[in-house]
Amino acid sequence: MPFYDYRCEECGETFVVRATIKERQDGLRPRCPLCGSAETRSMIASGQMILRRRDGTPRQPGNGGCCSPGSGRGCCS
Repeated sequence: MPFYDYRCEECGETFVVRATIKERQDGLRPRCPLCGSAETRSMIASGQMILRRRDGTPRQPGNGGCCSPGSGRGCCS
């Protein structure tokens, strides 16, 4: 199941939602985990793929992703 980034229009909190593609196509509007508002919007990707772990946290270079030590030359260029 993919992860999607959302932003609350009320308090500005950004958060991650795990949902099916069908849920997203059907107009998923999750509530903000900070203030509970339903006024949330999907954040548009900047064209950069962000790999996420199963818990929704982003992978960073050097923590077991393709840029981990010893992964080889030119891996993430």
